[in-house]
Amino acid sequence: MENIVSTISFPRELEQKLKEFAKSRGKPKNSLIQEAVREYLERREIELIERKLQARGRSLGIESEEDVVDLVRKVRKRSKR
Repeated sequence: MENIVSTISFPRELEQKLKEFAKSRGKPKNSLIQEAVREYLERREIELIERKLQARGRSLGIESEEDVVDLVRKVRKRSKR
């Protein structure tokens, strides 16, 4: 994968924490920043998927985890027949 150079600024305190954390982990700062951005984007993607699934569930009358458990029980009961 080709790397692109970007410039980013941090508050002094955050930069110091990042520097210390990177040193304690034996990793370069850019590696930690890449990991943090990657994880952040993955979490946002998961949240988007969750919102879509929740909307779909509500359209099917599923409002709570209890509704999901009840639905699973019904399906399992039907499949045992």
